[in-house]
Amino acid sequence: MKPNIFNYATSELSQDAFLCWLLKWAEEGARNHDPQLHAIANGFVREMFYLHDCSLPEPIHSVRIRRQFNSLDILAIINETYAILIEDKVFTKHHSNQLKRYLDMVKTHPETWYLKPIPIYYKIVEQGDYSGVTGAGYQVFTRTKMIEVLSGFPASTRNDILNDYLQYLKQIDTSIESYKSLPLTEWSNFSWQGFFRDLQKELKHGNWGRVENARGGFWAFWWKGDDSQPHYW
Repeated sequence: MKPNIFNYATSELSQDAFLCWLLKWAEEGARNHDPQLHAIANGFVREMFYLHDCSLPEPIHSVRIRRQFNSLDILAIINETYAILIEDKVFTKHHSNQLKRYLDMVKTHPETWYLKPIPIYYKIVEQGDYSGVTGAGYQVFTRTKMIEVLSGFPASTRNDILNDYLQYLKQIDTSIESYKSLPLTEWSNFSWQGFFRDLQKELKHGNWGRVENARGGFWAFWWKGDDSQPHYW
């Protein structure tokens, strides 16, 4: 297997760097360096706008990036008119009302109050419940959507960074779907995520997640039966 830097750069900060790099490629001035990569970056921005029922301004003359802007993972200012807020989660989830705080901060901060916010929750593994995300005004950008964006163009770019990241996401996708082909005794954390995700879809209710304890923790699914009492599996 070809060595892939993202098999080692697995932290949220590493992924933040990739997202910032990709966003910067959406600038019109980047087109001459790699037209295909520029088109893919525009597709990424367009999808985030689409999630908020907004039209992408074309061309994108400027992308101004701020990392860890008052603790927000990524702030990308597009044409000095729109503010894309990206809260990037790899294996963790949102907590402590952080999403609402970040959005309120951008709406009132002296540097950003005049911008139209485009809040995005970027998640590359599975999560049992997104109601707190959407309730805070964010739209979810999933691993599946990113795979579509990065591989959805007729001519592929030869850029190794982008292709390595795409392969990294596809590896995660394969691992999450692995419950369908592996015996139960060989299931990984990813396998359980895929199984519980699909079980939740089948039952049309319930929730699931990782339960941590002193013995190392376990994956659990919980729901309410006809007697309205919670059940666990």
